[in-house]
Amino acid sequence: MQTDYCFLGQVIRSDIVFPELEPFSGKSAEVILLKRRELDLTRFDLVHHWQDGDEIQLSCLRSGDDYCLVVPDMLDALVSSSGLQVDYEPSMMLDDASLHHLLLDQVLPRVCSFLGESVIHASCVGNEDGAVAFLGTTGQGKSTIAAAHVAEGFLLLSDDCVRLIDDQPQHEWSAHPETSLDHPVLIEGSYPGIRLDPALGNHFSSTLSPGSAMANYSSKLRYQIGDSSSVRGPLPLRAVFLLTSSAEPSVSSVQGAEAVMALVHETFVLNPMDRQVAEERIVRHSGLLAQGVPVFRLGVPHDLDVMPAVLSLIKDTLVAETGKQKR
Repeated sequence: MQTDYCFLGQVIRSDIVFPELEPFSGKSAEVILLKRRELDLTRFDLVHHWQDGDEIQLSCLRSGDDYCLVVPDMLDALVSSSGLQVDYEPSMMLDDASLHHLLLDQVLPRVCSFLGESVIHASCVGNEDGAVAFLGTTGQGKSTIAAAHVAEGFLLLSDDCVRLIDDQPQHEWSAHPETSLDHPVLIEGSYPGIRLDPALGNHFSSTLSPGSAMANYSSKLRYQIGDSSSVRGPLPLRAVFLLTSSAEPSVSSVQGAEAVMALVHETFVLNPMDRQVAEERIVRHSGLLAQGVPVFRLGVPHDLDVMPAVLSLIKDTLVAETGKQKR
């Protein structure tokens, strides 16, 4: 049995039940067909490794116009030249939670990017004023800041992956219609779940559902925020914060080429060696910044006791930016 789901601007027709995703009940001219089958990768050549130090976390292979994403000893996923068929083969030892994580957080975001979506590695929260995105490498605190905002009443759009939409300047944001005119760039999350170490999950337990295993190779737990029909957006994007480690909370503006390349660096791509795609990303993100989305560098201490000060700094920065735009 197959089920259709909404995911980052695309419709996924899957032989897996994804409780994390919102079912799609309408009609779509194109769907991404996700199907399990045995794969033969002997004809594929290596294009790129994504590594953490010396450890290979993900590889991109290519044969003609077909690609394959390989998570060593866990999952192979063959992406057709059209991007509309993804055949996958998990290892015998891979459990369902790990399979869901690898497909939803690694494979499918890259497939959606291949199909033309602007997909960014970021956490994102929102309220009636719009949304704020947080970019940073693993361990910089994207999930922690998102969880802290949820504890303050914000909506969680996504913990790890968002889609930027810059082609709907007439979008109406019902509560604050003037916001959509000031910020025509919209942002949409993948699904409303958050991944945290158990200690952090306990810290935010009053606003989180009980955690479940994220993957059999990680100590992190996945906490669902609401259900699959919870708000994922799109919402007007108010600002982007680039996270860095620091001794004290700090914020500074990032502009020009530095801001563009920071967004490019955090973009999901299927083939990082494709120069045409790289150039298109630079043009697209330059256009995003030209539409008035400010980018800031946010220094975040690894100390939960100062998180209220970090949230206050974010709030003050957004208020000041709104004041500038109204002048």
